[in-house]
Amino acid sequence: MVALDGVMGAPERLDGDLVEAVSDLKRRPDGDVLVLASADLVHELVRQELVDEYRLRLAAALAGGGKRLLGEVGEPKALRLVGTETFASGVVVLTYRPAEQDG
Repeated sequence: MVALDGVMGAPERLDGDLVEAVSDLKRRPDGDVLVLASADLVHELVRQELVDEYRLRLAAALAGGGKRLLGEVGEPKALRLVGTETFASGVVVLTYRPAEQDG
């Protein structure tokens, strides 16, 4: 069972096969999917090549360690920066898409 948050609607809980469920969501007219605070889910979506865009929210902080953002997802993936947004708080949102989508 996987919990995903729809960008434009209420959170929706999905049961069954992850690839099938996310593919079904992406086919909807409002098919954006936002994953919050689930590195393991993101790792699996990357492995299954279901990620069309990465939006990274960066808030500057010093830390001595932590979990890698994308963990071990296989071969390195080339990304292309497609947008940036800076907030008064100092938070920066970087938006990337897989480079192969330039195709």
